[in-house]
Amino acid sequence: CRPIPTNTDQCRPPARVMRTTSPPLLSPGCLLGLMVGDALGAAVEGWPPEEIIRYMQETKGTPMVTEYIDAIHMGTVVPKSYPEIGYRWATEVEDEAFVGTGPPLASSVDRLREFLRRGMVTDDSCQALAVAESIVECVGVDGAHVAQKCAENLTASDRGEPVRGFPPTAKRVMVAILKGEDYRKTGTSPYFPFPGGSFANGGAMRISPLAIAYRHASAEVLRDAVTEACMSTHVHEEAVDGAVVQASAVAYCLEAGLSEGSSEGPGGVAGFDPLAMLHQLIEVSHTQPMKDRLTELIHELEKERHAHWRAGGETKVEAGGDKPIGEHAAGNTSADADAAGTDADADADADADADADADADA
Repeated sequence: CRPIPTNTDQCRPPARVMRTTSPPLLSPGCLLGLMVGDALGAAVEGWPPEEIIRYMQETKGTPMVTEYIDAIHMGTVVPKSYPEIGYRWATEVEDEAFVGTGPPLASSVDRLREFLRRGMVTDDSCQALAVAESIVECVGVDGAHVAQKCAENLTASDRGEPVRGFPPTAKRVMVAILKGEDYRKTGTSPYFPFPGGSFANGGAMRISPLAIAYRHASAEVLRDAVTEACMSTHVHEEAVDGAVVQASAVAYCLEAGLSEGSSEGPGGVAGFDPLAMLHQLIEVSHTQPMKDRLTELIHELEKERHAHWRAGGETKVEAGGDKPIGEHAAGNTSADADAAGTDADADADADADADADADADA
């Protein structure tokens, strides 16, 4: 078991979070934010960004998803087998020919109406809550316990059927865990048909609760806990790296929300510096594709800030600092320098926003 750090040689003093009443609000706020975002995005999960923007502009007059949409959730519905006609819930482990995610076409809306969901979370939130339950019960991370808790979601519906939208690979792992298979073996072949295991974002999508509990941990302790929590499904270095980066980002945001002396009060956002966070994430990441992607995000954000300040005629300095863009308070790390100017790897799937592979867990 990886206990939650409490001593100062592993993390910052716990008294740091006792000076304000914000932490009890920030922790559930983090989980609620995850679930609301999950429910909002479920209607367009897996869509290319440009398709989301086009659909929202055409139907809602805004490029952003700002309300819940009646839609088929990913991995939840399949056509009935011949000679039957119609659709059914995807309750079988080997179901794969899923009905496409999103609002159904006008020609099929009547036949799919009973399967539409609105404002409902997906398997992503279910697994994140399973991780949270496990950490609370174990007062730390126990890989076997996390795997069991996640596996129990397979039949956690009222009907005892898996209708949460788990992909086939995840279902196979969950069945194996429920049958007593060692969680240290289920993240690779034959459960995942990919060399080295899945490098998709299923680990990252459920890791936020761990980030809350380990928000004071050192980078090494956090990575160790993340690796253990993801082991039953994701052992590929890029998948683990993506989960570590996601957890580190959540921890950074929680600390920013605790900033004292903010004009926005406890829990405000004045302490949040996206460029500083991205540089910090580059330092904690281990894989080059992730470092490249984070570096690309830094360059994109810097360009946006330059354009904004040029349009507004403001001084081109960082928010929360007095250094020019590109001279960040955290400094350019050697990893950042190596990654600078490199195009992002096309399959940097470990990034939480990257396209998932065949087991599109998120």
